[in-house]
Amino acid sequence: MKYLFNGEKSIPVNQLPEQFWTDLSPAQTGTSDNRTDRAAAMSYYETVAWLYRCVELRQIGASRVPWAIVRNQRDVWINSEQEPPPQLSFLNNLRRLIFLTEGALTISPEVFWFRERNRARTLALHWHAPQSVIPQWNQKTGLTGFKRVLGHGQSKLFAPDDYVYFSLPNFLHETQPGRPPAQAAMAAAGVLYNIDVFASNFFRRGAIKMMLLTVPDDTDPDEIKKLEKWWKRIFAGVSKSWQTAAIRADVKPTIVGEGISELNNTDLTTEKKEEIATALGVPHSLVFSNAANFATAQQDDLHFYDKTIIPSLSIIVDTLNEQLLGPLGYIMQLRPDEMSVFQADENMRATSYLAYVNAGMRASIAAQILGIDLPQDVTYDMLDGSVSAPASTPLSVSAQAKSAEMVRFRRWLRKRKNPEPTKFKSDLLTMSDKTAIMAELMGDADDENAPFLEWTKYP
Repeated sequence: MKYLFNGEKSIPVNQLPEQFWTDLSPAQTGTSDNRTDRAAAMSYYETVAWLYRCVELRQIGASRVPWAIVRNQRDVWINSEQEPPPQLSFLNNLRRLIFLTEGALTISPEVFWFRERNRARTLALHWHAPQSVIPQWNQKTGLTGFKRVLGHGQSKLFAPDDYVYFSLPNFLHETQPGRPPAQAAMAAAGVLYNIDVFASNFFRRGAIKMMLLTVPDDTDPDEIKKLEKWWKRIFAGVSKSWQTAAIRADVKPTIVGEGISELNNTDLTTEKKEEIATALGVPHSLVFSNAANFATAQQDDLHFYDKTIIPSLSIIVDTLNEQLLGPLGYIMQLRPDEMSVFQADENMRATSYLAYVNAGMRASIAAQILGIDLPQDVTYDMLDGSVSAPASTPLSVSAQAKSAEMVRFRRWLRKRKNPEPTKFKSDLLTMSDKTAIMAELMGDADDENAPFLEWTKYP
């Protein structure tokens, strides 16, 4: 008779319950429903360090993107101001909500902001856990409301406009949201989770490998029970890790499991970590210390915001404008170009533009390659790529580069209520040049179509 010993207890193999065995046939590999996948992703998020960190990086990235609440083309509130104006007091926790929403949408396809309000206006916005709210759909009328699960079998129904409802786009279905990134990484996260669980249990049961105890078939059952108790007393538990004991020759322990050394598969764990980072859109250089050199890491930072954070935030902002701010006459705008990572890219493009032109490339072609807007007083011919100025004297190479930089500085100014020109990094524009451009734009402030300008004078 064979006994299975896992370091904690001994069980006759032929008496193992049915749930001990796993059917690996294709029929058992069906797809779980969305809420089951969501629960599994949340569980892995709480227990798998690598997944937790990747989600946190997306939350941190989203919280760093500058934004502004605008009304009639004027900035009413910008992210650098700690408190909102009185008319937007219900948004006092907007930063926290954005942080939570970005993280939640990587794990759950839906997010719900509850609107506390009276008959006249919204008073506050509250975070409700995604798993506690269920949208209610009607085949004919669409979204009819929300069901809030309160626990202990209690629930409460809410009207459609009681929540700001965020959902991931899904081109395959009209009402079901899309699949979050973390759910695509569940297989990889499951491998890392089970490796951690195995290692923890292995040491908890005294670092003993799983084994079978083989005894003669005619062994008395009472003797078998005594053997089980003796074996567990001697070897079970981490405190018994270094015990030794003598056993009879007719009792044969046979190892059937693996130990901790078999977990030392660096290639496997690295591959699964890379799969998680890829699924969540996090560059490997942000989570692997040796993944890239400095130049590559800088480029990865730009790609992280340009290809992951900004598109994700755009979904959040579009929903917020449509359901909450738009009806009140406001609009939220993302302003990622204010970030140092994008400004550094702009400076690199200006330097590259100058290098291309100095090497003999047509200015228009260089601008087109680098995505630089040419000055308004320069004619750009798309057919032959030529550049010409209205004056009889053609623009010099340095003047062309400086003109492109001035256009970028004007665009930078128009997006700020109280800009600090020293924060605009440029090797081509002096402080005098910046002051002159600011004075020029302030002279246009009387025009009703001009942007809102309220700047501090600089010498």
